[in-house]
Amino acid sequence: MHHVTFRYSELNETNSKYDHLVAAGPDSDRMLQWSVWVVVTSAVAIFVASVLISMICNKRIRKSGFNLYLVFLMIPDFLFSFLCAINCGLNVSAGSYISEAWCWFQTFYVTFSIGANSWLNAIVAYHIYELLQKSSQRQRYIPPSRRKVILNSLAVYGWSAFLASWVFWEILPHQPGLQNGLACLPVMYSDESMIFFFTAFLPALVGIPAVYVIWIAIQIWRLKLLPATGSTRNVSVFIARLILVFIVMWLPSLILMFIASFWIEPWGAWAGGTWSHLQGAVSAAVCLMKPDIGMGYLLFITCGRFPKPKANDGSSTEMFATGWMAPRSVRNFSESSRRLSPVYDIEQTEKMNEELEYEIEFSPEASPGKIEKEFCRSTGSILCAVFSEMGEEEEKDVLDDIELSSSRSAEDGCNMDARD
Repeated sequence: MHHVTFRYSELNETNSKYDHLVAAGPDSDRMLQWSVWVVVTSAVAIFVASVLISMICNKRIRKSGFNLYLVFLMIPDFLFSFLCAINCGLNVSAGSYISEAWCWFQTFYVTFSIGANSWLNAIVAYHIYELLQKSSQRQRYIPPSRRKVILNSLAVYGWSAFLASWVFWEILPHQPGLQNGLACLPVMYSDESMIFFFTAFLPALVGIPAVYVIWIAIQIWRLKLLPATGSTRNVSVFIARLILVFIVMWLPSLILMFIASFWIEPWGAWAGGTWSHLQGAVSAAVCLMKPDIGMGYLLFITCGRFPKPKANDGSSTEMFATGWMAPRSVRNFSESSRRLSPVYDIEQTEKMNEELEYEIEFSPEASPGKIEKEFCRSTGSILCAVFSEMGEEEEKDVLDDIELSSSRSAEDGCNMDARD
C-alpha cells in the first residue's frame, strides 16, 4: 500500500490506466518534492495558525457568527498543512514513505480537510444568499447565532469524518494508495472503484457543495442581488472572495490529483498537491482583509504594541458587529440621533434597512441592554443616510440641534437629581 509498485519511466502499453495513478518518479525527485512540501506546508501552517490564534484570542472577533465560520474554516486548513509537514518530514528522514499506518492516517486527514472546507463554504454561501435576498426585499435579516454556527460546523466536521472513514470499510471499493509515490489518497484501482469514486465519493466530498456554491453565485448575478454600495455589499463581496478562493484553489488541485493523474507525469500531481496547500494561506490572507480581523492580527503579532484607536477619536475604527467600519456619523452621533428618529418617516427607515449593519451579527440571545445599544446604532445609520442628502449648511443645523438637545437633556437630568 505504501510501497512504490511502478516507476513512471517503466510504464508501457501493457500497463492499465490505474497503474499511472500509482507510478512514482525517481527517488531523487521524490526526496526533492517532499522537501519542498515540508517548507511550503510548514510556512502555511505557521501563517494560518497565527491568524487562527489571533481570532480565537480576540473576544470581539470571536463573538461574531460570521467570524466563527471563518475560524471553523481555518481549522481543517491548518490541520491539513501541519500534518502534511510532519508526514513529508518523516518521509524525507526515512528515505521513503514512512509506514502503512501513516498511509491510512494521511488518507483520512486529507479527505476530512477537503470535505470540511467544501461543505463549510457551501453553508457560508447559503447565509450570504439569504442575506442578499432579504436585503433586496427590505426584510429584516437575523444571522445565525454563535450556538447555531458551532452546531453547523460540528455537523460538517462529523460528516467529513464519516466520508473519510469510508477507506476503512472493506465492503466498499474504496481503498487508500500511494499516488505517484508521493501521498496516500483514495486511489482508483478498478472500474468498479472508479465508478464508486466519481458517482458517490467525489460528489459527497466536494461535488455537491461546489455545484451549490456556483449555483448561488449565478443566482446572485442573475437576480442582481448584490447592492451597488453599502455595508451589505462589503460583507457579501468579502465572503464571495473567500468562496472564490475555494473554487480557484481546490478545484484545480482535485483535477490534477484525481483526474489528470491518469495521463500526466508525477510532477503534475505534485503541483496539484502544492496548489492545494497554498489554499490555506490564501484563505487566511483574504480573512485579514476584513477590518476587525486585520486589526486583531496586527495587535496579536505586535503583542499589543500596535496603536489602538481612542474611544472618542474622530478617526476611530469602531466596527459594526460584522467587522466593517461604521460611518462617522454613527460613531459620533449614534446616542443623540435616537431622539430624532421619529422625525423621519417609516419609508426612509425601510429604505435604509440594508444599511443597518448591526443586524448582520445580531444575536437572538442578546440582552435587552445590548439590543437597545444596537438600536441606537441603527438610527445613527439612518441619520447618516439623511445627512448624505443634505447640504453642508443643513447638516450643520441638524448637528447643532442634536448638541443643543443633548445639553438640555443633561441639564434636565441634573435638575431632577437635585430635586431628589
